[in-house]
Amino acid sequence: MAAITTCAVPPDSLLAAGCAPADYMDCFTAELPRAVSLQDYITAFYNSAAFRPERWALHLIGPKLPGGTGGEDVRKLAAGEVDTFAAWTVEARTDTAILMRDFQQRTCSWLAVKAHAGKTRLYFGSGVQRPDGALVKALMPFHRFYAKALLKSAVGALER
Repeated sequence: MAAITTCAVPPDSLLAAGCAPADYMDCFTAELPRAVSLQDYITAFYNSAAFRPERWALHLIGPKLPGGTGGEDVRKLAAGEVDTFAAWTVEARTDTAILMRDFQQRTCSWLAVKAHAGKTRLYFGSGVQRPDGALVKALMPFHRFYAKALLKSAVGALER
């Protein structure tokens, strides 16, 4: 399985553009030895075993969220047919990256693919506005652990 590594948020990324300098940002990467499209990555990420419990929890909140949480909703998001998924709204999208912001405008999630030499580097990053609260600081170690687990689960799905 591809190794999950931590790296600096690329300065030209949608995540860097969508966050203020004082916001918390992180970035995790994995490299696959083949071409992976953004559509395939989004599908693998939001259908992964690690993300399914979150989808289920978000489904319970359902009516309060801007978008659906089911498999068809994932497919539509990946295909660029909708701009909402569960708690997020697409803020920016290119052929190789997507930035989504939560319905409370406090956090954002970024997925990107970068092809090079027959390989694809997958990126997953998060941004948190006003990260200086005690609860946010206390949850950051769990967030980083969970972010790595999400990327690892998506990689596993793409490697099958």
